Amino acid sequence: MEYLQLFDNNKNQIAGGKIARDHKLEVIPGERFMIVLIFIENKDHKFLIQKTPINKDGKFASTGGHVSFGDSSLKTILKETREELGIELTSGDVKFIDSVSTSKAFCDIYYTDKEMHRGDMTLQKSEVENVYWYSEAEIRNLIAHNEFRKRNIGPFEKVIAWRKENTPLLQKNMI
Repeated sequence: MEYLQLFDNNKNQIAGGKIARDHKLEVIPGERFMIVLIFIENKDHKFLIQKTPINKDGKFASTGGHVSFGDSSLKTILKETREELGIELTSGDVKFIDSVSTSKAFCDIYYTDKEMHRGDMTLQKSEVENVYWYSEAEIRNLIAHNEFRKRNIGPFEKVIAWRKENTPLLQKNMI
C-alpha cells in the first residue's frame, strides 16, 4: 500500500501524517495531501504534454504525481520526471513557480526549459501513452475541447503568467 504525506493548511508536513493512496483520498479538515506538476518548455516555446492512457482518463496532462509519505515536492517532481519520461533532472534544472490549493490538496508547480528530445525519453506506458510538444494556443484548444486534465488548467495558467513576467525583453518580442 502506498501512503501519501499529509500537510496542514499552512503547507507544513504533519509529523507521522499519512493517508493511504486510494481512489477517494478523503482527508479530514485541516489536512491536505500534495501533488506536483512540471511544465517543460523547449526552445520553440512549446510544452511537453503527455497523453494519458485511457484507464487513467485518456486526457492530455503535464508530468506530475502525488507526494509520497516522507518525500518533498521537489524530490517527487524529479522522481516523477524520471519515472514517467525517463529524463533525469536535478534540482538546479527546475524552478518552483507557485503552489495552488483546493480543499483536499496542494499542487506545487515547477518549470524547466532544459532542452530534451523525444528520442531521449523512455515513457512509462502505465502512466504515459505518448508525448507531444504543444504551443500555448494548442494547449488552449485542448482545454476548450475538454481534452486537457482539469486539475492542470490552473497550474498551466500560473506558468504562462510567470513565463510572460520572467521572459527577457528581447525574447518577449519574439513570442
